[in-house]
Amino acid sequence: MLLLIRLLNIHPICHSSRNREFFANLKKYYRSTTFNLFMASNNRTCFIFDKDESTKILIQMVYEIPSTQIRRQFNLLRSTDESIPQTIRRLTVNIEHALMKETKANKRRQKQHTDVKSDDEKQTILVQLFDENQTNKQAWVNSVIKFRFPDIIMTNTTTPAVVELDYGDWEHSLFDRYITNDIKTEENDEKTEWIHVHRGPFCIFRDEHINKFVRLTCLPRNSSLREGMLAEYTSKTRIIPCPTDLPMNTRHQLTKQYFPNDSN
Repeated sequence: MLLLIRLLNIHPICHSSRNREFFANLKKYYRSTTFNLFMASNNRTCFIFDKDESTKILIQMVYEIPSTQIRRQFNLLRSTDESIPQTIRRLTVNIEHALMKETKANKRRQKQHTDVKSDDEKQTILVQLFDENQTNKQAWVNSVIKFRFPDIIMTNTTTPAVVELDYGDWEHSLFDRYITNDIKTEENDEKTEWIHVHRGPFCIFRDEHINKFVRLTCLPRNSSLREGMLAEYTSKTRIIPCPTDLPMNTRHQLTKQYFPNDSN
């Protein structure tokens, strides 16, 4: 889900450190993922923690107060069913409160008040979202966190889907493979003709697929068949013929009855 956040008159959110003690204490219980905050100045990230089977998510971010070297960490424990605008309003209030406290502290430390705002003056924080009708659970979670092909794709051998999922189940997700003779430029990618050849996490390409490019798509789903965002990956190399004397081929012939049904 594309989330656009624009903060005016403030520095961008800084990267959360993976080595901080807080993350070390929680990593046994929480799975983490990142999402992009597309801001006016630069791209930054923050961490979202979602406890298994929990109705809450923990949003953790670090904010650098303008014109200072002070960084404040904000932790919000919010309901997964809460609307995005309500969550952002809570975050905005917390940041504004921190700014007001720092402004008052500066006024006590400084004798001149030229560049110091009054107690009643607040910095404006504008938050703009693409879709304000979604909940936290829909907007902050991106299931596919690792997605690629093996470096070499050969015929008559098992080609797995190298996909790492978060907030999704492998056995319930949908994997589809497509082939094409040639790949157009990125600008004309919609003109590429892709032919669907297989559905399932494992695939064996045949001799008729030699010299083809492959596109793998993954539709992440959980046990309740709730769907995430479709992800896709296109191979950088073509399918090549496999030598017939590879030990893996002999082993596969001997273990066919134990292999997943969709591998053939």
